[in-house]
Amino acid sequence: YEKITNGEEMAKSRVGEILYEKIFKYYTYKQWKKWPRDMHPSVLARLPCRNNHDTRYKNRKYMVSISSAILNFTGCIFYMT
Repeated sequence: YEKITNGEEMAKSRVGEILYEKIFKYYTYKQWKKWPRDMHPSVLARLPCRNNHDTRYKNRKYMVSISSAILNFTGCIFYMT
């Protein structure tokens, strides 16, 4: 698209026609009761799309789960007492 004017064009430009038809089109209507063509492009631009096998939600170099951080912290507390 030369200029993206609605959510349908945004989704198609990010994931292609096939994935748009199979996933975004009907899910968007189910979630918001609006078709993607009736939505502002910025709404569908926020949806995370991956083109690799990285399963992390954010692209950060270092990540730790909250549960492991709490376990390490409580372990330190019990060790010190």
